Amino acid sequence: MPRGRLPKEARKLWRELAPRLERLGLLTEVDGPAFEMLCLHYALAVKASAVLRREGITTVDERGLVRKHPALQAFRDNSAAFRQYAEQFGLTPSSRARIRIDEIPDDMDLADMLFQSV
Repeated sequence: MPRGRLPKEARKLWRELAPRLERLGLLTEVDGPAFEMLCLHYALAVKASAVLRREGITTVDERGLVRKHPALQAFRDNSAAFRQYAEQFGLTPSSRARIRIDEIPDDMDLADMLFQSV
């Protein structure tokens, strides 16, 4: 996990997902920057969502006109970016359908793995 660069929600997501993805071979040490961006976009979308819950989806501008809240666009943009990164790590149903992960049973030894199809 990058030190000092991730907000609370991003660190929480990293701690939750990284070990699982590593076990599946979907997250390696070279994937850090992409996974960091996934976590950052998630955190920004969560933050924008909190603003929208608190303030509503509309706001009144300086001329007194009702407009979409700027946080709505921030939520949309970061949700879309998060989804794109999530697909790269197999974190959506459709992306998981395209990834083949062979799980190795705990009781299988090296000989069984090497010669199971023979």
